Amino acid sequence: WDDLSFLVTCDDNTFRLAVAPLSNATFLSYVSTHGSYYNPRYDSATVPGWERSFELYRDPVGGGMRALLFLKTDTITGKPSQAIIAFRGTDLGDSEPSHLADSCADQMLWERTPYEELPDDCKAFNQSTLDYANHAFAFVEEVRAKYDGIRVMLTGHSLGAGLATVVAAKFNQLATTPRKDESIVRALSFAAPPISQVLGPTVSLDHSKFAILADAYDPVFVESICPQRRTSGAMLCVYSNEEEPSHCRQCYEKFPVNSTKPACRECFSERHIYKHYYDDLIPGPRAECTKSSKDVPSPWSTRCFGEHHGNDTVE
Repeated sequence: WDDLSFLVTCDDNTFRLAVAPLSNATFLSYVSTHGSYYNPRYDSATVPGWERSFELYRDPVGGGMRALLFLKTDTITGKPSQAIIAFRGTDLGDSEPSHLADSCADQMLWERTPYEELPDDCKAFNQSTLDYANHAFAFVEEVRAKYDGIRVMLTGHSLGAGLATVVAAKFNQLATTPRKDESIVRALSFAAPPISQVLGPTVSLDHSKFAILADAYDPVFVESICPQRRTSGAMLCVYSNEEEPSHCRQCYEKFPVNSTKPACRECFSERHIYKHYYDDLIPGPRAECTKSSKDVPSPWSTRCFGEHHGNDTVE
């Protein structure tokens, strides 16, 4: 975890071993917290080889940011030395208030909609509840305060991926004085939204500390790099070993993408949901990682950027 650059050149087995605990933690963030995906059979489940914390977690019944903590203990010191924090993604189901709170928080975070301008039904929650980024940061702070010097990897899918990356970026920005490398927070997540909308155009992430895994045809991922690259320099690991689905091809005929098109909605429901990542992508052939979004392999990249990617707007 100290340097994620190994993902670019490691073999398939090493790649899967690195990603597996994070994908499992992300899965549990969906199925063992309140919401549409909750399944009581996972109430006590944990990531293989890790201990799940039932002392530190976030799962507000009334709606809000949700996160789980998993710990690995050092065999010599007997103390936790590594942590995975998984932030749950958007609840796209019909469970309330989970779905509504996530939808409102998404608007505040990614669309930069002021609380006062949110739809009236969002006013069922106060502004603090919908400030998921602040709650996520506070949770990571609490974990690091309890376990001094612990190495932390943040993960999640969709909204959760965005929270993981934005929060890790904030911790790294705050590390203005020399610190032990293991005290710096990393983020490896799945299908993050356009994070530069939150971090700002001048923030450039260190690709050795930030990685985003995504399906090449996932509309949320495509929107994050086309027509403007908005991944803030994070390493991109892309699953692109399938032919472009016909509905995704229709969706990506023109850029910027019109997400309201029926073809785009179908592409989203097939390629963005975490079940697709967990069941289809992660167990299969590894993603190809690149340190530049200019090098992402996909059929739509030429339609977006043209033949000469090097002349495009940079992040």
